[in-house]
Amino acid sequence: MSTIKDEPKFDPSLFDMEADVKQQDGTGSLAAADGRKRKADAGAGGAAGVDTKRTKTDEPAGPSTPQGDSQKPKSKCAAFWYEDGNVVIVVEETAFKLYKARLSKFSTYFEAMFANDAEQNRPTMEGCPVYRAEGVAVSDFKQFLEALETPFVFVSKPPSQDTAIAILRASQQLGCQTTRSFAVERLRAIWPNDKPRLPGGSRAFEDAIMIMQVSRDCQVPQLRKRAFYELVRSAPFWTTLRENRQAVGLPDSDVVALLSARAELQNLFMVLILEPPQGREAECPGLQAAKQGGDPKTAKLCAPRIQKGWGRKANWVMNMYENGDLMVGKTDPLGHLQKLLTERLKVFSNAGWCSSCLQDRVKAWQDAQVKWWGMLDDWLKT
Repeated sequence: MSTIKDEPKFDPSLFDMEADVKQQDGTGSLAAADGRKRKADAGAGGAAGVDTKRTKTDEPAGPSTPQGDSQKPKSKCAAFWYEDGNVVIVVEETAFKLYKARLSKFSTYFEAMFANDAEQNRPTMEGCPVYRAEGVAVSDFKQFLEALETPFVFVSKPPSQDTAIAILRASQQLGCQTTRSFAVERLRAIWPNDKPRLPGGSRAFEDAIMIMQVSRDCQVPQLRKRAFYELVRSAPFWTTLRENRQAVGLPDSDVVALLSARAELQNLFMVLILEPPQGREAECPGLQAAKQGGDPKTAKLCAPRIQKGWGRKANWVMNMYENGDLMVGKTDPLGHLQKLLTERLKVFSNAGWCSSCLQDRVKAWQDAQVKWWGMLDDWLKT
């Protein structure tokens, strides 16, 4: 998406009231015209005449500026300055010439603004009434207009996270459901919350904090779950929290919830991961050999190094420690469960565990994924 550039500053007197324009001379200077009128009055020598002219000069050049519109814009937005537009919207110090009917149709904020104003005593710019939009940043407003006026630009290239957040913030303030739904859909694709497999890999904790805040400010709770877990498993986040609590920028309620979730998930992971496979004796050669009292060395798969009872558990726990699964998984319980299910099974198979035994662990890990992901909802309510 191309960057929107503003035109350079133009004439300081942007509110070109029609009455003022008629008074300008060939130089275009209202002050010069007013000065010549004063000299003509003084030359007449009539005190009454001077007073009369002064009275007219002291009157406003046009309609009085309503409260909130006293600060004139410093620039016009080139990308959204429609020559046939019929309303000027000022955001911060930038003016946009747009279509009043279109804004009213899609924004409850502008609909109410226009409905409650008869355009009396309102300044104009290029013959159009001027309104000031409060509570929205000009950068957000530009992205909002991009989504509202030219949505086709996002067809081939979806908006970035920052752009989607800007659209969402502006849409929330301006009451535009069309662009709000578009922004939420995009952010949910970046921060999915429906599955515990955590697609897309880990995210920076700064982004997760931003999403936590945006989800609350813009009332989109669906975004919080994935962001919440990203903070749970982020080592840099916990380091920052320990060294500079204020730099984190989260309320105490979120920090307490994160601490509780992290501690509970670590405990659950340790108990689960140290539980050895419980294969079926009818399907596991190792268990069959142990039951029959045969020589494990003559059996296949589980038998050479894995026996029933303590030897079986000790071998499994040793594998978990030696391979680093226990320590890595403590920092990222849900993420490492997915790794165990997709990448680590071959390691355990090579260590001598048969498919029947490993299938027992696969079922347990999958069930834990679903259960723990659901538990995050309870922590988010605290």
